[in-house]
Amino acid sequence: MTIADGAVAGRRPEEIESLVTLNRALLAQQLLRGIAHDIRNNLQVVALGSSLGEDGAGTPVSIRVERSLDEMVRGLDLLSRLGRVATGEAADADLTEILTAVDELAALQRNLPSLRVRIERPADPTRVAIPKSELTQILLNLLANAKEAHNRPDDLVEVTTTMPMDGRIAILIDDRGPGFPAAAGTPLYTTKDPCHHGGLGLFVSRELATRRGGELGWEPRPGGGSRVRLVLPITARG
Repeated sequence: MTIADGAVAGRRPEEIESLVTLNRALLAQQLLRGIAHDIRNNLQVVALGSSLGEDGAGTPVSIRVERSLDEMVRGLDLLSRLGRVATGEAADADLTEILTAVDELAALQRNLPSLRVRIERPADPTRVAIPKSELTQILLNLLANAKEAHNRPDDLVEVTTTMPMDGRIAILIDDRGPGFPAAAGTPLYTTKDPCHHGGLGLFVSRELATRRGGELGWEPRPGGGSRVRLVLPITARG
């Protein structure tokens, strides 16, 4: 398994912090595109609300309008949460809570939106030694990479957790794509459209993990594809 160093030779701490912030802004942009897509669709439903009739499935349009408004509010709230870094944020986070929130946020990342994502939560409550905002940023990066690696919407991205080991827990993100190129993890390197993908996801995720005493690496997935392994210290369990 390849585990690269968290620091990059020649880069100053303030430069790394700028890249972390830029990556967060690009993630927010991804989610905003997804929310804008949903808002456009939902506004079409809202526009029908004046008739208060039924749609083709027999559902009253008034109910569809209510559901659409709820979806728009939820999406905007999720985006707001991503952009909020609380002063004095706790140094650890509930892993199950974060995985649940990321599951919702990942649906707004409009990279093959019909691609299936299955997230498995830990069997027992587990707190890990990383702030909530940083863990959310890491997992959204890794899910976006995994989703972009696929060419077929019927493929599956799986997120699983391992049993605790030596006071740490591993989160595995498996995809069935072509694997990582040799330059993966190099800042600003991307095989995607640079207008929407800054080439920072792996670099920033690795940086955030290592500064909290964790590790981030990638390897071939058994059966094809890639596996990213995020290992974090546990602060409390059960």
